[in-house]
Amino acid sequence: MSEIQKNLFRQKAKENEGPMGPPPLRPRASSSRKQAHVPGSWDQYFAQKFMVPVDGIHLNVYFSPPKGSKAPVFVFNHGAGSSGLTFSLASAAIRRSMASANPDEVAGVLAYDMRGHGDSEKSADEDFSLDRLCGDLLQVIDQVWIKMAWQDSEVSPPVVLVGHSLGGAIVSRAPHIKKVKGMVGVVVMDIVEGLSLEALRAMNTVLASWPPQFDSLSSAIGWHLSSRTLRNPESASVSVPVLFSQQSGAYVWKMDLKKTEPFWQQWFEGLSQRFLTVPGARMLVLAGTDRLDKELMIGQMQGKYQLVVFPESGHFIQEDEPDRTASALVEFWMRNGRPQEFKPVFGKFRN
Repeated sequence: MSEIQKNLFRQKAKENEGPMGPPPLRPRASSSRKQAHVPGSWDQYFAQKFMVPVDGIHLNVYFSPPKGSKAPVFVFNHGAGSSGLTFSLASAAIRRSMASANPDEVAGVLAYDMRGHGDSEKSADEDFSLDRLCGDLLQVIDQVWIKMAWQDSEVSPPVVLVGHSLGGAIVSRAPHIKKVKGMVGVVVMDIVEGLSLEALRAMNTVLASWPPQFDSLSSAIGWHLSSRTLRNPESASVSVPVLFSQQSGAYVWKMDLKKTEPFWQQWFEGLSQRFLTVPGARMLVLAGTDRLDKELMIGQMQGKYQLVVFPESGHFIQEDEPDRTASALVEFWMRNGRPQEFKPVFGKFRN
């Protein structure tokens, strides 16, 4: 394929890609359909699973507490239609990496299911506005901090907010609403305002391309892999099953993303500016540099954030490249959470 053909292909794919990820490819004729994919379990990656009250409903939390008084907590916010388990492998890799360097100082990891997603409850009003979702994140942090008796600033751990896709919009907005105690910085994964707004016109086509149901969880996992929505079998085995509920013998999607359509535009409008002005350090992790919009290009040249690119990854970077994601996040913490011991390498990232 010539370079011109490659560029045309990339442009066409970008035009059809939605902010919830690209449309699935036609499943390849291979053994993936026949292969038995065994669902994984959350407790292979997190120490605890519990519910916290938020505005009259309960949200599901996956949590592994930090070890050591100086260790941070990485707080993960997933994207639309996903769940907290999308960060399973990356979370475990973070803890392994830090434990190997210093077993007395190991990061905590917290990932939760947004309202209506995963094992979290739905709200009757079906309000998925950005501010409501930001409020949920802030309340989840508050509730976990109460559970851990971390209300006192002297014992409260440092925090790194990490958001994928819609989650990136949430972690970029939430600190503007309310200060997050001990926040070191924000990491946004594979979401860019300009591209997302352009892609919204294709979102209904993307959603229509998804199978409405599967005859087994193994089939659901297989579809995510054969369609290249996800590229890591181990990650898919734990992140996919929680997206479905069994009804009349079939497995159907728990979350109907069509119901969120009234909120799509506001999720992403102003995202770049909010990210570039969020307090603390900033890092943007992308699957390709062609995803940058003008405002982010200028901000990157001005040294306002660190840019990390995984060109071989799909939209779900944390699932496709969990070890590299973990390395980038640990390095982000070491560089910005320990300024007295580590000097920034990529400019200031804070102004």
